Amino acid sequence: MKKQIKVLSTIAAAAVCTLILAACVNSASSKSSSSSTSSSELSSSTSSSSSESSSQDISSSSEEVQEPSEDVIGKVTQTDGKVIEISVYTIDTPIEDYASLNAEMFTDSGEIGQIEVNDKTEYFVASSGELAAAEAGDVTEGDIIAETTTAEGSQQIIILKDAADQPDTAGEEDSEKAIDVKIAEVTAITDNKISLTLYSPADDTAENQITDPASIEMSNYTASTTTEELTISANAVVKECKDGAATDMEASKIAVGDMLAIYTDADGVETIMVYHSEA
Repeated sequence: MKKQIKVLSTIAAAAVCTLILAACVNSASSKSSSSSTSSSELSSSTSSSSSESSSQDISSSSEEVQEPSEDVIGKVTQTDGKVIEISVYTIDTPIEDYASLNAEMFTDSGEIGQIEVNDKTEYFVASSGELAAAEAGDVTEGDIIAETTTAEGSQQIIILKDAADQPDTAGEEDSEKAIDVKIAEVTAITDNKISLTLYSPADDTAENQITDPASIEMSNYTASTTTEELTISANAVVKECKDGAATDMEASKIAVGDMLAIYTDADGVETIMVYHSEA
């Protein structure tokens, strides 16, 4: 009987050991699986963090890239080698070739600008359709220059030689431009018609040089053999000139012997400037 109990006891002990061993194996497997999952999550997290960091680095690098500044054009008013002061010009057409620019393409904005230069600034002169190297000392008062920045960030000053050599019409006031004026003497007045004898310049210097109809030197003109009749329209503006100043007057006050300067103003209105004959 005792022998049988021992056998059963041995079997029971073996069964318990088997269960404990199985439990240990399952526990180890579970830990291994948990460890594997944790490693996978860590790898995923590290990859995500690395990706975000890389993305941030690229974005930051991209923001640091600066686009070249817009070109600045103007006429040099003074320079000390470090700062160039200019009257700022504007241009309506895109700049494709600096060597082809001319003064008639510019308009004076009325603003004063300053361009700071340094030892790394590059200088060029555009002349006769070509671009040649120049030096800082080549920039002088009266030059028309352009400041531009290359894609690499280099500052360039281009002296527009041909533009500066041409008549400077940039920002020129309408009153300073020569205008087409007909000079005539009143010889007769009948009803609403005025008989005129046309005058011509006494010499070539007087021709097309009238910029102010209120300050014409009539002695520069002589009578021609050409006559015509003038009918003053209702929209015409009549002014009388006294001592270089023009004031409005009635057309009915025009008298025989008066000298007339007839022209069309900037707004397209027919204008008659009356120079009364001396008594």
